[in-house]
Amino acid sequence: MPNPKKSNSQRQDSYLVAGTTLVMLALYIIILASNLM
Repeated sequence: MPNPKKSNSQRQDSYLVAGTTLVMLALYIIILASNLM
């Protein structure tokens, strides 16, 4: 989907990537902790 507001969409994309990375890291840590228990 082409978006005319390119800079705004790029900023939202970077926020989305950062949020997804944080969620994946949190899930990974939770899985590791549950495996260590």
